[in-house]
Amino acid sequence: NPDTLPEPNMFVLEYNGEASKPFEGISIWVFTNVTIKPTTTAASLRDQPTENDVTITLRPVNDVPHGGHIRILAPSGFLVPTQCRISVSIHQDNNQSHVNLSSFPPGVEKNRMLRYLEFMPGVVQCQGDQTPSSRAKILFLKDDKYLRGGVLYVFRMRVRNPQTTSSVALPWRLYSYPDLTVNNLLDSSYNAGFAINRAMQAFAYMNPESINALARHRLDFSLTFPLILDIGDTVAVVAPVSYIFNEPGSSLCPQYVYLDGSLRRTRPVCGANTISWHLEEESVPALSLVRFMVQVQNPPFTPMPNLFQVRQTDSLGMRKSSRMIPGYEIVPRLANIQVTMVAPTQTCQPVVTVITGALCQAATSTSSVQVSFTPTRSAQLVQLRGHVEGASFGFLNAIFTDNIPVKARSTES
Repeated sequence: NPDTLPEPNMFVLEYNGEASKPFEGISIWVFTNVTIKPTTTAASLRDQPTENDVTITLRPVNDVPHGGHIRILAPSGFLVPTQCRISVSIHQDNNQSHVNLSSFPPGVEKNRMLRYLEFMPGVVQCQGDQTPSSRAKILFLKDDKYLRGGVLYVFRMRVRNPQTTSSVALPWRLYSYPDLTVNNLLDSSYNAGFAINRAMQAFAYMNPESINALARHRLDFSLTFPLILDIGDTVAVVAPVSYIFNEPGSSLCPQYVYLDGSLRRTRPVCGANTISWHLEEESVPALSLVRFMVQVQNPPFTPMPNLFQVRQTDSLGMRKSSRMIPGYEIVPRLANIQVTMVAPTQTCQPVVTVITGALCQAATSTSSVQVSFTPTRSAQLVQLRGHVEGASFGFLNAIFTDNIPVKARSTES
C-alpha cells in the first residue's frame, strides 16, 4: 500500500486488450488532508532557541478511541519538551452532519457528540520523551474523549526548531493506536514538513510610543542579517494581523525614516501589516546593522498570535533567513461608551439656591453627567477627561453620588 492516499484514488481494470472506466479505489488506513504549518522557519541559535508553534491538520480513517494515542515523529533536530503543550479542535471546514452541534438540542445525543468535537484545555495530554527528542505522544485519557474517523482535526503543538538548516521539507510521521501500546496500528501518514532557514542575528523594536488601541505612532526597528543581501533579494517585516503600516489606498510608508546602517538607497513599500524592501541598486553586507523608523497603527486589541517576523528571500522566493519576536500588548478601547447629562441634586449656580430638577446646560454651571461603558478587562482606576472645542470641563470639585473616592489631578481630569 502507498504511504499516503493517492489523489485521485482510482483503479482501472484491464483484460485482453479491454479496459474499464476508472472506479473508486480502496480506502487505505492513512491520515488524509494532512498539513504541517510552522509559525516560524528560523533555525535555533546556540544561545537563543527558536520556539515554534506548529499546526497539524489531519483526518483519521479510524476512530482513535478513549485510552488510545497518536505518535508524532518530527524530523531529527526538532525538540519536543517532556511536558509538551497541545491543543485540539475541529477544523472550520468540516461540513458533515455529525459535527454540526447547532442542529442538536441539549441532551444525550449532543453530549455524545461533544466527546469527539470539544476538547477543553488540559483534556488531551502531550508527552515527550524523558530526554527531550523529536518525538511526542498525544494521549486521550480524560473525560471519555476520542477522535472520530472522518472528522478533520487541528492540533497545535510547540516545538523547538533545530540548529541546523535544511533546504528541503523533511517528512513528519504520524501514527495512531487504540491503546497506549504500539502493537495495533490504526492510521499512519508520512508527510513533508517545512524547510529550516538561517536565523537572523538580531531583530528588535524600541519601546513603542503608544500601546493604546488604534493609536498611530512611530516604531523604531533594528535588524542584522546573517547572510549578504544581494541585488534581487527582498526583506519583509510582517507585523501581527490587524497592525497597519500604510494609509488606505496607498503603498507609501508614512513617516518612514532611515536611521542607521545599510539599506540607504532602497525605499520600502507598505501594505496592511507588511513593510518590504526589494533590492535593485544596492547590496547589504552580512552582519551589518539596519535601523529605521516607520508609522504603525495599533490594532483594536492584542492579536493572537502576537508575533513580529522578518524574512529575507532571494529573487526566486526562497527564504534565506528569518526571525520572530513577541509583539507588545495593546490597551484596548472601552466599548459602548455613553455620556449623558442628568438632572443634578445640587444647584446649578452658587448664587441660585433653588434646585430646579432640570438639566444644568449653561456655561460655568455645575452639572451632573452619567457615564457608562463596557470594560474589556479588569481595572482599579478610571480616568475621565472632557472638553468641547478646546475648553475643558472642570473636575477639581467632582463628587460621585455613591461616595466613590475621586482624586482630581487637575481642573481638567
